[in-house]
Amino acid sequence: AGEDVPMPYAQNLENAMIPTVESIKDAIRKAYNKE
Repeated sequence: AGEDVPMPYAQNLENAMIPTVESIKDAIRKAYNKE
């Protein structure tokens, strides 16, 4: 589940839009660290 925006055509931007394991872990860490 990527961001709710149009997918770019440039390969480097497309790679930045696709969620990775690390980006998911970072989002979880940020969500749990907020109080």
